[in-house]
Amino acid sequence: VPFIGGLVSRLVRRVLTTMAGLFRWEQRDLAAAEKQAGGSGKILPMYLASVSGVQSVMEKILSISIRVIQLPIGMLFGFFGALLLLFLWLVN
Repeated sequence: VPFIGGLVSRLVRRVLTTMAGLFRWEQRDLAAAEKQAGGSGKILPMYLASVSGVQSVMEKILSISIRVIQLPIGMLFGFFGALLLLFLWLVN
């Protein structure tokens, strides 16, 4: 459906752009990160923990935003389905 798809596409793009703008990714110096982690072998687990934390937050935000986007579409389908059932009942 081109019209509804275009609207949903713009809305999803706007939500994702806004969410991406919320996170400020700072540049880290590798030597400073190694010193903070306590050694070069501990950098990877620290990095994985931070990426996992951001991933879980983004999953929650995306699931909520997808539900918000799906709500009006589901309401429209329900309304038109009820209208169709009413017309079918009136015809019979």
